[in-house]
Parts: sequence; structure tokens; C-alpha cells
Amino acid sequence: MREKKEYDDKYNILRARLSSMQMTGSLSSIISNVRGLDPAQLPTKPVSPNLRINITIAAVLALVVGILVIFLLVFLDRSIKSVSDAITAAGAPVLGVIPQVTTADLGGEADDRARDMYVHENPKSSIAECCRSLRTNILFSAADRDLKTLVVCSANQREGKTTTVIYLGTTMAQSGQRTLLIDSDMRRPRLHKSTGVALTPGLSNLLIGDDNYDALIKPTEVENLFVLPCGPTPPNPAELLLTKRFEVVLGELAKRFDRIILDSPPIQPVTDAVVLSKRVDGVVFVVRASRTMRDELKRSSKMIRDIGGAIVGVIVNELDTRERYSYGSYGGYGGRYGAYYGQDGDGDGKKTA
Repeated sequence: MREKKEYDDKYNILRARLSSMQMTGSLSSIISNVRGLDPAQLPTKPVSPNLRINITIAAVLALVVGILVIFLLVFLDRSIKSVSDAITAAGAPVLGVIPQVTTADLGGEADDRARDMYVHENPKSSIAECCRSLRTNILFSAADRDLKTLVVCSANQREGKTTTVIYLGTTMAQSGQRTLLIDSDMRRPRLHKSTGVALTPGLSNLLIGDDNYDALIKPTEVENLFVLPCGPTPPNPAELLLTKRFEVVLGELAKRFDRIILDSPPIQPVTDAVVLSKRVDGVVFVVRASRTMRDELKRSSKMIRDIGGAIVGVIVNELDTRERYSYGSYGGYGGRYGAYYGQDGDGDGKKTA
């Protein structure tokens, strides 16, 4: 049995060696048919990622996303950007535009008085020319009726009502008309600060029975321009403006002056301007470009019309003169304000020597 087992083991070893020899012979015959085609080269750039393609795709996506964001911001921005926006929102014509007064225009001064008196101190500036055109448009906007008393209002505060009132009053006074500015904003009066007159006594004194008009009406540094300040601020301004006494006072003042311009509080917070619109010949809206919302202007104008007030038109304030597309279609100005600096103070189109 031992011998048999030894022979079996030797036989198995021989078979294994034979199989190995046969396999080696087969591989040798295969390898002999393989030959090299190209030499191996060291790669100079990675197969992945491809930076050039990735950067191109990222740039295109960024451009598309940026354009979409811009369109989204423009769509969501409901503020008044142009003359057409103001016309659509108010449902009234635009009487004119007042370009933006920069700090450089004011000589480095940024206070309200320097801004309000800019037209008086710079009668040959482009802004003064715009205001003269604005005055002409207001006077010719109602050829069938006399716009002797006007109230200047806005939807919200800090939109340029007081500044526009002083600009209009200055240009009308420069044309030879006796003009009175009434500070009917009995909540936050400011006319007295810009014109340099005392706050009291004033309009509220007349409304409670004082008849000394000559003592209450104050002259200003502008010839033919007078101011009736607010006077002591009452706790109930709207109720005072609703009284019969206010109508009597306004009628008496109309006998003494050619033009009367009232500065009023904003319409959205309080109703004083709505009350005043029933007492005057016309209402002028002031909107601030890129700030006044179209919905607020539309709502404010509707409040005036609901009680029978007459809206003369809209003034677009602080319009950036660099944005010609915003107002280039209005009045044929094409962005070239002040082209007639040589006009006389009356703005009649005749150039001075």
C-alpha cells in the first residue's frame, strides 16, 4: 500500500508538470505575435476635469442668472422711474421734471435751506430753467380756468414738496406775480426755515379769528414772494382746515395775491391734503424718482378724485439727468436742460443780451 501510494504521488506530480509545460508553450506562441504600436507618452493635462469647458459653462450660467436677477429686480421694483410711469400711475399729465440737485451743485452744503433756495441763488442754472418751464406748463395746463390757488402734495414724506413749492413760488415771483406760499403742513412745518421767517404767528392764528393779515404775512429775500408760516401747531389740523373760517381766509388772501401755493402734508399718512384739495383750484402731485411707489401715487390720486378735487398734473422730482431714457421723450428736452440759459427771468423765450 505504501508503494502504491508513492507511485500515485509521483504520477500526480508528473501530470502537474506536464500541464504546466503545455500552458507555457501556448503563452510563448501568443506572445510571439504581439508587437508595439506607439510609445507610451507622459500626459500634460488631466483627462478630467476639463477646466476650460467648466469655466466656459460657469461663465454662461453666471451671465444667464445675472440677466434673470436683473429682470426680476426690475419687475419687483414698483417705484416710479420715468415720466411714463408717473403718467400711468396718476392718470394725469406730467407738468415737468426737476433734475437731481447734487452736493456739488450746492457747493458742498447738504442742508435743506441751500437746496430750497437753489433756484433763487442760481437763476441761470439748468434746474432754474426746468422750473421756469414747469411754471409755464402749469399756467397753460388749465386755459379754461384760473389756477390762482394750488396745493402741492405727495404720497409720502421726503419726496420734495416743500422744495418744489419754493421753486414754483420763486419762478412765479420772478415773472412779476405777487406770490404767497402758505405752510399748511401743521404737523411738520418747514417753509419758515428755508425762507428765514419766524414760525409764529401764522396760518393757525388766522384760523382762530386773527384778522391782522399784514402782520402775519412775511416778505422773503425773493422779490414779490411772501410766506404765511404755519403758526402755533394745533392738535387738530384737519379739523381746522375743514372749517368755514379757512375758506374765508383763503378768499381774503386770494384778493391780495396773484398766485397762492400751499405746502401740504403727505396724503398717505394724513388726510390734510385731501381736505385742502376741495378748497383750491388745482392739485399738483410731486413724486420722487426711484422712491415714490406707483401704487401709492395711484391710490393718492384716487383719493383726490373721489372728493371732486382737480389734479392739474405731476412733477417728477430728483430725476437723474444721466438717465436720458427716463425723460428724453418729455417735452423734446432730450436731456439737454439749460440750453436757453440766456432767457430772461420771465421765461418768455427772449434771450437777453
